[in-house]
Amino acid sequence: EMRHGNPDYDPRLRQELVDQVNSVKDAIKARMQELEGFYFEHQNDGRAILFEKQRMKLRACLQAADGTSSPQRTGGSARSNAQQSRASTTFFPSQWMPLRGSALPEVHAEVNYVCWLCEELLATLERQPDDEALWNRLIVYRQSVETRIAAFQGFFESSEEPSLVSFLAREQRVLTNLAKQIDDAIDRGAPRQRPAPARDGGG
Repeated sequence: EMRHGNPDYDPRLRQELVDQVNSVKDAIKARMQELEGFYFEHQNDGRAILFEKQRMKLRACLQAADGTSSPQRTGGSARSNAQQSRASTTFFPSQWMPLRGSALPEVHAEVNYVCWLCEELLATLERQPDDEALWNRLIVYRQSVETRIAAFQGFFESSEEPSLVSFLAREQRVLTNLAKQIDDAIDRGAPRQRPAPARDGGG
């Protein structure tokens, strides 16, 4: 039977390739867990960040392989949704980690990852300041970061765990500084016709 227009197509070979890819993904996930555990065991050592950066890169690789993206949950026209889709990237978290005590390591690693990703994008924009798609992507990132900052604030107002609030407040400050860094970049370099993201004074 000819399938996919190729007389040599063999579904068994395809399944073998799928199995091999899944094996590689499993190995990446296992390595990420090892790196994460090592980082949190030695996070007071400045050199440990090197291992965290490796874990971030593996996560980006895994998300790209899975084809995940940052879905836009808001309504809008087909044209605006298409523009948002083009502005998104497979590397940005599609959903933020839940704010709870058992997820603290993941929340911390996620904040580090998002900062690294945004800083990489900002560095790229320094080299390609006329790339409109990259500016669109940066604004999408900025909006997501602002949503996360507001989620932290909402958690603080309802939580009765001071130690947890103290830990997460540090992560919120990191994201607030990141948002300011993005805003400054937009003010300096975004094309004039592009509106700056709305600032609600949160954080």
